[in-house]
Amino acid sequence: MQIIPVIDIKGGQVVHARGGNRQNYPPLESVLSQSTEPLQLIADLLDWYPFSRLYIADLDSIMSARMPELELFQSLSSAFPQLIFWLDVGLTSLEQREAFSDLTNIRLVLGTESLPCPDSGWSKADETILSLDFKQGHLLGSAAWLSRAELWPKDVIVMNLDAVGSASGVNLQMLDEVKKQRQDVRVYAAGGVRSTSDLYALKQAGVEGALIATALHQGHIIPGSLLQLENETPL
Repeated sequence: MQIIPVIDIKGGQVVHARGGNRQNYPPLESVLSQSTEPLQLIADLLDWYPFSRLYIADLDSIMSARMPELELFQSLSSAFPQLIFWLDVGLTSLEQREAFSDLTNIRLVLGTESLPCPDSGWSKADETILSLDFKQGHLLGSAAWLSRAELWPKDVIVMNLDAVGSASGVNLQMLDEVKKQRQDVRVYAAGGVRSTSDLYALKQAGVEGALIATALHQGHIIPGSLLQLENETPL
């Protein structure tokens, strides 16, 4: 079971994502760090627990559909070479991926809300990750991303934007429906995780991992429970 912290960046600072209403996200308040500066916050997270992966959403790029300033991600990649960064910058074309080709510990997340209709070019067996972005129960972007599951890469995030930051619980039915589409992909849950109990429910449901922010920063999960969860074999 992979536990992947989420960092949402807006205006160069880490913010607290809630319900997908990105314009109104407040600065992050965390029991794990006093900083909203990305590099310091990540350092504090790693002091708390030795995470191997971290998800970053560049909200300015996602909302504007413009390529991000690369300096921040170059500095993070260099400062934390032991981390694999899952990075969503709202890519809209295959060509935009080339800007990140030299950053070997960054894997790009392709979100359906930003992408055009799928074709075989998006499904190449590379290091990209697909995020199926849902709001109010409906997929954002082309419905073809659900009907053309054969084009999915091996790692797929089920992003329930309504549940982000809500502590409302995970939507196991939504995850199960996605898993039925392609049983050979690794599915990750994003949105609604409240506690270790939710993580165990996801693990028992065969979910590969979970993306978490609020439950970590509000102190609802402790390092010992993560270590046990990541190393236990499901019943």
